[in-house]
Amino acid sequence: MVFHPIRFAFLLSAASVLIAVSPPAARAADLYCVPLQLTCGGFEPNWNFDLTRDNTLKFTDPENPDWQTRPLTVTACARPARNGYAIRTDAPLALSARVTRGRCVEPNDAVRNYSVSVTFRQGAAGSNPRTVSGTGCCWR
Repeated sequence: MVFHPIRFAFLLSAASVLIAVSPPAARAADLYCVPLQLTCGGFEPNWNFDLTRDNTLKFTDPENPDWQTRPLTVTACARPARNGYAIRTDAPLALSARVTRGRCVEPNDAVRNYSVSVTFRQGAAGSNPRTVSGTGCCWR
């Protein structure tokens, strides 16, 4: 193999441009989030959330101050998972939800298309948050 300084310089220059336009590592993880619109809710503990296509999650929890008029709004990431989706948020809510396709019957007998298992910081906007888990149903 013959060394060609001009070709080497071109390859080095192209690699530098590629590195310069690559997203930072923290943002690269966000590239895998999918636009998903979904409403989920559950009881014991009582909670619900609305996830919008722009990755905004509005979470209602009776343990939060002003919960009836101001849901806790955080950025979320929904990713495809086996037979559904995995949804995560950062602090203060620290929500982790597993949404699964399949029949789900609510306490009021409404039938939904998805079930959900969720873990979150109950009272995340208050002075005494604690981690809780629950189940519920979701719909689009």
